[in-house]
Formats: sequence, C-alpha cells, structure tokens
Amino acid sequence: MGRYHILLAASCTTLGLFYIWLWYPGVMDWDSRSIAEMAKSGNYTDWFPPAFIALWALTDKIGSNPGTIFLLQISLVAGGMFLFARSLPPIWAALTIACLATPPAAYLFHGTTKDTVMGGALACLAGLVTCLTVRPASSRSRWMVFSAIVVLAVIALSTRHNALLGVLPLLVLGIYAIGGRTGLIRRTVITIVALLIGMSAFTRYVMHPAPRPIMTALIQFDIAGMLYRSRDATSIFVTTAATRNEIDRCYDAVAWDALVTDNCAAEFRQAIWETYTKSPRAALAEWAKLIMLHPISYLQHRAAHTASLLRITCNACNETGLTIAQGAELNPDNSRRDVPIPEYEGWAQALYNLIRPWMVLLLAVSLAAVSGLQLWRGNGDAYSLVTLAISLSAILYTAGYSVIGLSSTFRYLYWLYGATGMATVTSLCAIRFALPEVWVFRGSSTSRWPAPRAPAGAGVPQGPES
Repeated sequence: MGRYHILLAASCTTLGLFYIWLWYPGVMDWDSRSIAEMAKSGNYTDWFPPAFIALWALTDKIGSNPGTIFLLQISLVAGGMFLFARSLPPIWAALTIACLATPPAAYLFHGTTKDTVMGGALACLAGLVTCLTVRPASSRSRWMVFSAIVVLAVIALSTRHNALLGVLPLLVLGIYAIGGRTGLIRRTVITIVALLIGMSAFTRYVMHPAPRPIMTALIQFDIAGMLYRSRDATSIFVTTAATRNEIDRCYDAVAWDALVTDNCAAEFRQAIWETYTKSPRAALAEWAKLIMLHPISYLQHRAAHTASLLRITCNACNETGLTIAQGAELNPDNSRRDVPIPEYEGWAQALYNLIRPWMVLLLAVSLAAVSGLQLWRGNGDAYSLVTLAISLSAILYTAGYSVIGLSSTFRYLYWLYGATGMATVTSLCAIRFALPEVWVFRGSSTSRWPAPRAPAGAGVPQGPES
C-alpha cells in the first residue's frame, strides 16, 4: 500500500471516528427498542426480519447494544468510503471525504436502526463494487472478494424485507466486475436464489420466530385506502356500517399507523389478521380482488402515500427522523443523550426540509438515464457503469415503497440520499476530461488521472446483450 492509500485509509478512519464522536451510540427508535427486547429475551417474531434480531443479539454479546451495532455500522461506512474514494481521482476523493463530514451526510448514520445499518452495508457494498469496476481484483482474490460481496448483501438483506431492491443492482455490478458479461444473468440468479434460500432456512430452522405476519398490515392499509376512496367498494372484512365509518374516520394515506391509533378500526384489522393467520390465501385473494375491481381507487391510495413519503405533499414534511436530543429516551438508561455539536442535527434537518426526497429521486433518475445512454452509445466508461448501478439501487429501493410502503417515515429515504450522492460523484468522474479539477500534480509535472480499467475479461457494455 502506497503513501496515497495510507493517507486515504487514515482519512476514512478519521471520518469514522468523527461519526463515533458525534453520534455514539446512536439514537434508537421504536423498532430498535422492540428488536432489542426480542434479542434480549430470545422470543423472536417475524414482524421484523429475524436475521436482524439475530445480528443485534450477536453484537450484544460482544458488547452492550446499541453501541456495538453502531460501531459495526460506522465500520461499514468507513470501509466503504475508503474503497469508494480509492476508486476516484485524488482531488475527487478528497472532496468526497470532506463532504461526508458535513451535517447532511453524517446525519444519515446518526441512528441505530434497521435503516442506518442497511445504509452502512449498502454504502460498503457500493464502495466495494465501485473499486472492483474501476480497479479490478486479481484472479487469485476473486473468491475472497465475492465472499465479501455476499456478506455485505446478507447484512443489508437482514434489515428490511424490501432491501433486495437496493442490493440487486449493486450485486449485479459486483458479479459483472468479477467475472464479466459471460453468464452474468445465470450467476446473478444463482447468487440471489442461494441468498434468499439460505436466509429463509436460517430463519425457519435456526431461529424459529413466532408468526406475526407484517403482510396483514399491508392488506389492511390497502383495503382501507380503497374503501375510503370508493363508496362502491365492499369487503368481506367490513360487515357493519360502524366499521366502515371507523375506516373513513381513521384512514390516513401518510401511514398505516393511523388505523392502529386509539385502537381504531379494531374489528376490521382483527378480521384480516384472523383470516390471514388461518388462511393466507383467502386474505390475499380478497386483497387482490379489491385491487382488480377498484384499480383507480388503489392507484389513488398508493399515489397519495408515495406523494407523502417523497414530500411532494407536505403531510409529513415536519418529520425528518428522531434526533438524539429528541428521541434518545428510547435508548438504554446509560446511553448518551447529547451531541457535541447540536447544530449538526439542526443543519441537516433544515437541508432535508429544503431538498426534498422527490428532488433527489429526480436527480437519481436523471443520472441513471444519462449514464445508461452513454453506455448504450458506447461512449461510457467504468464510472458510467458504476453511476448506473448505484442510481438504480436508489431508484428501485425507493420505488418499492410505492407498492409496499406502510409509512412516510423519513429514515426510509436515507439510502436515497446516500446513494444519489455517491452516484453524483461517479457521474462527475465520468466526464472528468471536461473538468479542469481532475488535473493532479505528480512530482514535477501535471498529468490526468488514468482512465478506469475495464474488468479483466470484460468490456463495458456497448449495447443490449444478444
């Protein structure tokens, strides 16, 4: 490792230590509290991904949580940022690390939640596949690198049921960078199927969680939304006028939680729960039937929820996540409840109120479209490929909430901001020859940073695969 890489590693380590100084042990939310209680008692349910409860329990044995899992999260971030910065021209690497120390970037990892751990794993995975694409690994280290990709994917997939949408583009790029285009689809499918089967088997045969299916919440939310928007809609789960009136009174497109507040629409929710636990097929059939009979109402319901999540409408604009000062009462009694620089949380929240998620999503779509077009025309490079994969990770993960979203909580969008920021950097590197900033001084002369190398045995795609 040369002096430059040592300096880069030291800078990323310093960044990680800065995050620890700022936020340790992170702020827990209600989900984290529930997960911590299950990990401590050993009584797991499958409402949250049981693999994440197992991860929480494992790290808790090493050192008390939330501190230990927070250190794991920050280690993933720092390691991923080293790999990412190592793939960039020196000036862009320095600017990227400097930007990561700013309030909005640091705020993405101030919590100790499923979303922040997932963000750390995805950031590390994105950094790794960027490094592999720009500076491919030797043939002797490919299996080691592939193992690292699988481990990071497992950590990300353990956090959320829909994390697969964020993992998939990065996994495809990593497999491509290791082995090229030959058999890419086959190798990707085998890897994903093996991951899902392995994690499902671990959950079922090792953890034995008590069934508490989260699918019932999605069915409740969607059916309530369709009933609210269509007076013609009826359901076997609504048998009285009083129940229908309760749904009309309680339903809110912002979140499913409105149906639970003050035990609202209890009869309706209980009917779905009991039907699903006895016969999932019957509950799913009723849900699908209502969607087919009332597609406009369903789309209106889903559009209203997505608009709230992305802050197109301002039903949830004031919610930008728990701060340590506001929400640390959910932490253990011996956890810190202050921030060395309180302004960091306030400045970040002010920026996120100004730059709303829908704006960032539009930027991600633009980056994906431009980089995809460059690759299609044959004038893209490795940075274009990385930009496409990371921006697609942000787009697919966020778009998933338009179908399965249950809440407009801002922490669901942390990866959208983080991934789009990384994709923006690589997109600027893709047009580096048009930017004077990429001229760097080496010894007694100036020279351009060399173009990224293509993966061994593979070229950047020139068009659709035949």
